[in-house]
Amino acid sequence: MILFAPKTSLVVHKDLHPAIQYLLLDAAMQIHSRPGIFQHANQFPAAEGIDIPLSREALQFYKSGRPFLHNYLPFWVAELFGTLILLLIPLLGVLYPMIRSLPPLYDWLMRSKITRIYGELRFLEDEIIDARRRSSSATLALRCFSRSRARTRRPCAQTASAAAPLLDLGSRQGDG
Repeated sequence: MILFAPKTSLVVHKDLHPAIQYLLLDAAMQIHSRPGIFQHANQFPAAEGIDIPLSREALQFYKSGRPFLHNYLPFWVAELFGTLILLLIPLLGVLYPMIRSLPPLYDWLMRSKITRIYGELRFLEDEIIDARRRSSSATLALRCFSRSRARTRRPCAQTASAAAPLLDLGSRQGDG
């Protein structure tokens, strides 16, 4: 007895979403993969050469079965994670080098701020030291003048030359 039957193919439009293609292939596999009178187990559906090329999803399905996440998660969660993974991989590829460069950039910014503040501090210290030298010179001149007038009538130049080592000692203490 020879049985003649037409061959059928599951054909979808090329714009059909890949997730729906996986659902159709999965449903066809569940319905037609059981053994029957006219077929062996897992004989149908099959990726046989036809005039219409197989989609990328169909080739992947026939090659390795359902996607990994579809085996363990509900359909919508598996599709969401699959899409997120495809979006996160390039994003991480861009963000990782940027994140790695942040600590050196922060370090450079802090060092430049500290260097600028230390420069300003050094400028203020120099002004304070100059002011002390000027005020000590003025104080010494005033003392010299008052002492020379009151006591000995010695000229101020002699008193200033005798006080010069004391002025150097005071400036050395201010520099340290």
